[in-house]
Amino acid sequence: MESLGKVISIEAGEDLSSSTEKVVTLNSSGKAIGFSAITNIPAGILKNAPVTGEAAEIAIDGVSRIWLGGTLSPGALVGASAAGKAVADASTNYNIGVLLKGGADGEIGEVILGSKTATA
Repeated sequence: MESLGKVISIEAGEDLSSSTEKVVTLNSSGKAIGFSAITNIPAGILKNAPVTGEAAEIAIDGVSRIWLGGTLSPGALVGASAAGKAVADASTNYNIGVLLKGGADGEIGEVILGSKTATA
């Protein structure tokens, strides 16, 4: 039931060809890069597979598909793992939204994109 709202284009700052449907962040030059730590600030979910210098299409609103990084149930508030996959929200990460379709680790779920504020 993916129903994307806003999708923005930002230049890829690295090869993101294996990061489709994962959360990405921005580097200090404002280019899209993959997650490397749960404390990265999420920009949105990557919808294409760009290499360095190409346009990264990033969903920032709506309902998006996302790789799951653990077993999660619908209704869970989720953040992103260091690999950019959806995981249960914790005090050490930023939440990205509410899970609409859950599943097991390594499956594709769906998230309603929303607040990206730190939890305390």
